[in-house]
Amino acid sequence: VRARALRLVKKGDEQLAEGGIAQARLLYERAAEAGLALGAMALAATYDAVELERLGTIGLKPDREAARRWYERARELGAIEAEGRLRRLGANY
Repeated sequence: VRARALRLVKKGDEQLAEGGIAQARLLYERAAEAGLALGAMALAATYDAVELERLGTIGLKPDREAARRWYERARELGAIEAEGRLRRLGANY
């Protein structure tokens, strides 16, 4: 299951690099639903204004609540870095 979820994240990264945000989100969500913290972190980043800017994404509106929801899920799945991102969301919005 973990190997499959990691493949989903890799495919999501490829889609994101090609500008396929909707496809990337679906792949990241499937990885997160399989229990992969990395999938939840990647999905949250696609909604996080700071991460979207870092990725150079243009024309995509951030969604703080979706970012918060997926960072919280990532934290539940064991992603230590999710805590810092959640704190930053609280400070930036």
